[in-house]
Amino acid sequence: MPVINFTPEEHAWASKSAMRLRFVQADFADRPVEERRSFIEDEVQRALKDIAPDKRPRYVQALAEHFPTGFISNASAVDATPSENSPEALIEALVKIAPKLPKSLLADFGLRLQEAGYMEIKSTTLMDAPPDDLLKSIPLDPMRSVDLQRLYRTLAIFAEYYIGLETIIWRTWQEIAPTSPVKRDPTPMGDVKKVSARYLHGDSEVSSEQLRQIVERTRKVMGGLLGAIPAGGAAFLERFLSEFGPDKIAALAKADKSLGGWTEDAKNWNKYKKMVDDQKGQVFEEKMYEAIARKAEALMGGTARKEI
Repeated sequence: MPVINFTPEEHAWASKSAMRLRFVQADFADRPVEERRSFIEDEVQRALKDIAPDKRPRYVQALAEHFPTGFISNASAVDATPSENSPEALIEALVKIAPKLPKSLLADFGLRLQEAGYMEIKSTTLMDAPPDDLLKSIPLDPMRSVDLQRLYRTLAIFAEYYIGLETIIWRTWQEIAPTSPVKRDPTPMGDVKKVSARYLHGDSEVSSEQLRQIVERTRKVMGGLLGAIPAGGAAFLERFLSEFGPDKIAALAKADKSLGGWTEDAKNWNKYKKMVDDQKGQVFEEKMYEAIARKAEALMGGTARKEI
């Protein structure tokens, strides 16, 4: 049998349709073979409804690779067109077959009617497959449904953690580097809570990329702070030794005529005490913060400060 090179559209349609057929097959596992065949063929016909008639044979062949069963061998030849297309007749047909359908299909049909504006479905089960971005972080089974209420609770846990962490990170950064060009966005589009709410409500002016940028900005600051602690400490120590190292103190003491005729060691000690006394208030702390801020900005790719 020759190998058919199916198009991406054919593969995508076949994969999605095969998933629904597996649901049907599982729901009717305890039913007679002929009854299972009937429901599977009905599901295939429904899936083929929007496919042009001349393209259906290729789509059915693609589906057979994803769902290899003889149940769909003659599916493309079945005429799924109702004898009467009035809204009343269609609704009546749906009502009649409802008792024979598994709950997963009923929920699926209800969701489609809801999307079309016909009804409001009360089920909290999501029928859509989870997006690839979510599957990279959480290993969900794409063949199993997701409970909307549990999705909300999971989001609440992550949101509480992130929003609290974001507040601490930016408050710490403001304290360490109050004059840094790297700052939190003070506009409404920098407020992760407000932007998230607008995005979840389907606001067309808010994209997932805008939400991602807010999180990425905070992530960079957090990474910069954590990475700068050891490097910033080392930089501060290096600067301290350059100013207060023994050789530096000795050279400054020798040149300081105000120290009088004390011994060399006494001059060095008094020079050191005088220099430390000149470091008023929070100077050492400020220099430590400054060293950390410079290293953090370098790690974040921000503007490096000029050495003082």
